[in-house]
Amino acid sequence: MKVFIFLFCSIATAFATEGWVDCGGSASDHGLDISDCPRVPCVFSHGDQFTITGTFTSNVESRTLVPYALITAGGIELDITELLGIDENACNDLVTGDCPIQAGEDLVYRTSGTIIDIPGVSGDLIVTMILAGDNGEDDPLTCAEVHFYIE
Repeated sequence: MKVFIFLFCSIATAFATEGWVDCGGSASDHGLDISDCPRVPCVFSHGDQFTITGTFTSNVESRTLVPYALITAGGIELDITELLGIDENACNDLVTGDCPIQAGEDLVYRTSGTIIDIPGVSGDLIVTMILAGDNGEDDPLTCAEVHFYIE
């Protein structure tokens, strides 16, 4: 089984999106792949479907795993997780690993959503994607900032 996990993580890394920024968290060995986005900025149009696959090793135990997708528009931070159609219980979207999460556990998280039309929000955007555990979004397991361009 560990060989399968290693191969899966290696394949995911081989197709990883280039140019995303690690914005913190307690996890290590991060990888991120966004469908149809080999490098940032990720260019999408309203209505486009996307899949995000994140790989990481948790360095803490956690009973929960909660995703956040945040954008800043007009100086206001908006949580668009629900608007994108992302399941608010990230435990349901673990491909490898499960909740409760153990320290040292290798995890693969995959979720899909749709780029929505938010009035006044288009062009260059920085999207912050967080997977938070029991300590909440201010002390996440992993965090990635990705430059998007919405046409």
